[in-house]
Amino acid sequence: MLTTFIKAAIISIAIISQASAERISVSRRTFPSTVVHIPEIGIETSKDVGESMISVLLTSIQPAAKLISPIENFRVSLMFGSATMDIPAHTLTYMGENSNGIMFLALQGGGGGGKGAIFWPKESNQSFKICYFANVTGASIICDDAPQIKPAIDIERAESRVFPNIGFKRELIYLGGSKNAINIQYREFIDNYARPAFSQEIKYDISEDRVIGYKGARFEVIRADNSGITFRMLKPLAQE
Repeated sequence: MLTTFIKAAIISIAIISQASAERISVSRRTFPSTVVHIPEIGIETSKDVGESMISVLLTSIQPAAKLISPIENFRVSLMFGSATMDIPAHTLTYMGENSNGIMFLALQGGGGGGKGAIFWPKESNQSFKICYFANVTGASIICDDAPQIKPAIDIERAESRVFPNIGFKRELIYLGGSKNAINIQYREFIDNYARPAFSQEIKYDISEDRVIGYKGARFEVIRADNSGITFRMLKPLAQE
């Protein structure tokens, strides 16, 4: 329900009195999901007890923006007064887009519980906009042009991997072991909820054969004890 609502959401940016402000609407685009196998074939991987060793899951790649240098004490003019923005250097996630650019959501924004965002224009001769919106229902997002940031805003395009709420995940978890045996748990998730009927613990004797197989997956145990395991992936976990 929440995911559906977000995809359909239209975010309006209010008109304010300054010439640099404008009304912008952005909408979320739906990105295709792909199946990802972790880890890669042939890669030597180490995991601690309780960690996921092998998994297959749905994910989608979305545009992101990597802010290299923080934005500090940037004033966004509101209808009444202003808000001071502090956005740390980090990767901002995709919020929405229109024909003029893309809006990226920051982890932090202005004071008083507000949130921040950066609007990346499509045209190189247009200014980035620094945006603020109060953390209350129905509040407008207010944006100001950011040409006055000196030096120029230090930002670059990036990508982020997003795991949908609606989807599946299958994984093998290391439970501990010794030189002669290891214990592994298989778990299966649908819509982020574990399915009890699809959870199983398995014990493998590796004293003679160190290649383990389960539900299509094949991996070679290199080292294993009660603190962790090192293995090499030979074949991925089956999608179905």
